[in-house]
Amino acid sequence: SIPMSRNSCRRCGRSSVANIWHPAARAQAACLPPWFVPLVEEVLAQDPRPAYQDEPERVYGMLLHDRNVRFRIAGGEAEVLEIGLAGQN
Repeated sequence: SIPMSRNSCRRCGRSSVANIWHPAARAQAACLPPWFVPLVEEVLAQDPRPAYQDEPERVYGMLLHDRNVRFRIAGGEAEVLEIGLAGQN
């Protein structure tokens, strides 16, 4: 995917993050509406983790539309790991 700009977040002082996709998540995204991938990338570029957490190996999840998006953030990059139906995980 195309790296996002790395502007600073005024709320928490973190820089925005670039997005990379695990091959399994990319395959899952291929079955979704065309607007979903850019939406995921825009949300993750804002670094939605709690401001007090910076654990590179921790896997986070968020509900976006009707999907559970699992991701981790390390070194200024958000890696999308999995996209599943909400309630399936």
